[in-house]
Amino acid sequence: MLSDIRKMYLFGFFRNFFLIGAISVPFFLEWGKLNYTQMFILQSWFSFWLFILEIPTGAIADRFGRKTSIVLGGFIASVGIFIYSLVPNFMLFLIAEFLAALGGALISGADRALIYDKLKQMKQVKQAKYVFSNYTIANTLGVIVALPLGSYIAGSMIWAHPSNYSFVMAYNSIPLFFSSIVALFVKEPKKSTKINENYFLIAKKGLEYFINHKILRTLALDLILISAMTFYIYWLYQPLLKNVGVDVKYFGFVGAAFNIFEIILLRNLKFIEKHFNNRNIIFLTAAIPGLMYVLLGFFQNIILLIFGLLLIVGFKELRRPIFEHYINKLIPNKQRATILSSISMLERMVIAVVYPIVGILTDYSLNFALIILGTLTLVLTFLSRVTKEMFDG
Repeated sequence: MLSDIRKMYLFGFFRNFFLIGAISVPFFLEWGKLNYTQMFILQSWFSFWLFILEIPTGAIADRFGRKTSIVLGGFIASVGIFIYSLVPNFMLFLIAEFLAALGGALISGADRALIYDKLKQMKQVKQAKYVFSNYTIANTLGVIVALPLGSYIAGSMIWAHPSNYSFVMAYNSIPLFFSSIVALFVKEPKKSTKINENYFLIAKKGLEYFINHKILRTLALDLILISAMTFYIYWLYQPLLKNVGVDVKYFGFVGAAFNIFEIILLRNLKFIEKHFNNRNIIFLTAAIPGLMYVLLGFFQNIILLIFGLLLIVGFKELRRPIFEHYINKLIPNKQRATILSSISMLERMVIAVVYPIVGILTDYSLNFALIILGTLTLVLTFLSRVTKEMFDG
């Protein structure tokens, strides 16, 4: 059974093997001929469909199996990514983003629900936060390997500029497809009770449980809001690097560096917990990224930028496995994927709403966009209603 957990780690690695990740902004601006507002409207469209699809796909995972859901998700996402590479056409981009959103929604929640189910079968639920941490590490390793490779291929100009970006995007569909193949070999635990309800009823019950559970709702909202605010650094770090004179071929190496720092933090989660209680970790991992956003808005040099990227990305991901551990403890087994998808859905809704605003702000002033995001992150940090008691047990 342990081998199935390792297969999920491998699935996460290939699912996140984003060759295009470090050059996504040049891809949209130079090959796609978009401005920041158009680029973020496109991403808002992607997030909108993730929002719409999260609950039905989560219910499908609960009804037909988590494995089935993630296998389909990897395959559909790979098709969407390939379509993106064909021609620079905004309408075609919308189709590609829809397929990518459908694939992502089928995976979202179902992958972690499957891992938690395996841990329950193995009677290792107490290790959930560390297994989720390792799963995040596996996801991040895929990013770390892919980012430098993708940016180096694009920057080496094997193909004429800007077609080099579209070729990298086309190749990105291969690891996504391979993630589906890996998932096919995972053995899904049998459900303790047979679910005969249709997936609409499963979705309804899952949503009602989430809405009526105060502690679950409070933890989820803190995770969602801070994660959404810090998410935009993945789009803004490339123009920030360009502003301080870093060549595009090195974007991926910078991206790999802050992901390596993320892994170092996650691998030392037990050590960190010994020195800070979970409530303090949650507070600091929100407040410090907010502060770094603001500082980067006022001061831009390569040293501060690298330091800020390390802290924003590293702390963003450090808090997630802690939340996932305690959130999963509060969720009934047969509604697990639905409720986890509900949480992902709400996060995507926030991201979708804020995306165009960030695009408009960035077209106006990148520095101003950073200051606004940092201020919002700090405000949300101090308004959080998460208490130390919510992490007991």
